[in-house]
Amino acid sequence: MKGSRRAGNNSVTTLNTPVVIHTTQLPQHVSTDEVLQFLEGFINEKESIIDSTTMNTINVNAADADVAAGAANPGLNMDTNLSSSVSQLKRIQRDFKGLPPAQDFSAAPILVSTAAKDETSVGVSASATGGKKTTFADE
Repeated sequence: MKGSRRAGNNSVTTLNTPVVIHTTQLPQHVSTDEVLQFLEGFINEKESIIDSTTMNTINVNAADADVAAGAANPGLNMDTNLSSSVSQLKRIQRDFKGLPPAQDFSAAPILVSTAAKDETSVGVSASATGGKKTTFADE
């Protein structure tokens, strides 16, 4: 082994390839409405790409059921990168709209119970994280 770094499958992204931008005119400020329209169109276009690649992947996997489980699927890698980028763009879109970050309401609420403390008994209380705390009365 020549080094401790594994070669791996490095896909080309804007993070590992240089990007050059040349200015041709003075910068122009855009309004929030223009940014929202651009983001909405871009997100809709990319979501349609995700949907079409997902359907193609499902159809290919159904047709080629004999393919080995370890075979790499380049469409799946692109789908994962694209879906994470789209979710980040949706966060930016919500920020431009002035909305709070999206919350996951599927989680069950945390119930906290506390036991009444008696001077002569042992008290057991549950914390918000599910742990138990035992307290003893001083005599």
